[in-house]
Amino acid sequence: MIELSSDAFAALYLVANDPVHFWAQGARFSQDRDFWQPVGDDGHGVGSWRDLAPPRGEIVTWIWAGLAAGAVVGTLIALRISMTAMPQLVAALHSFVGLAAVLVAFGTFLIHQQKGELNSVLLIELAAGSFIGAITFTGSLIAFGKLQAILGSNPLVFKGQHFLNLALGVAMFGFAANFVIHQDVLSF
Repeated sequence: MIELSSDAFAALYLVANDPVHFWAQGARFSQDRDFWQPVGDDGHGVGSWRDLAPPRGEIVTWIWAGLAAGAVVGTLIALRISMTAMPQLVAALHSFVGLAAVLVAFGTFLIHQQKGELNSVLLIELAAGSFIGAITFTGSLIAFGKLQAILGSNPLVFKGQHFLNLALGVAMFGFAANFVIHQDVLSF
């Protein structure tokens, strides 16, 4: 059996996601769709089985229980929503995807911190995942609000918006650097 360092394992984990990313990029173009679809399917399949078939059976039980609960809740919601309200539903549920990404990143940090298995590749991945998840969460809530007519449909613009975006971007990278260098949970 090959022994990998925690850095090598984390890097290999990131590289294993490439087929899915290649599929997402290649599937945008109709002439490439037939080529990229199997690549994406293979990436999703490997990732799903890797997650659903770990060596410890108790984790699989919780994953399957979560999938079953999600299927029941999703079916009940879908039966009550009209087709004209489907975009709002998708936006609202997509916000949960972003929130789940943040929570999974935080939980992963706590587990690896407790085991003493934190490494720079993992910390960079967690920082990126949490920021992308947070942006997805807030963006999807804004999309829901606009589709539901809670917010106005005009673009959200205001004086100093670009400066604020720049300041938030710099702060984001500052917190991420502090998180990776010092493993400071407050910067998460």
